[in-house]
Amino acid sequence: MTDQERIESLEKEVRELKSANWQMKINARAEKMGIPESRIREGFAVADTSTDAELEEYLKKVAARFQKEELQVSNGDLKTAVSNMIR
Repeated sequence: MTDQERIESLEKEVRELKSANWQMKINARAEKMGIPESRIREGFAVADTSTDAELEEYLKKVAARFQKEELQVSNGDLKTAVSNMIR
């Protein structure tokens, strides 16, 4: 292996480690914000060149969407819940 090939191999390894670190950072923040595990596994469209502030803003939007969805209950769901409670 030539010096150039070693350098390229090391550069590739550094890129992969940085990418894995970035992904772990995203996942940890998402989990902390209450984003469901199923959504975290889907992944996020956040460039690895994004700043921490940009990442935080993006994840806040995703988390807010899930919090809003969790709070919405349809009338049908309420009727079903009430009828199950009355039994």
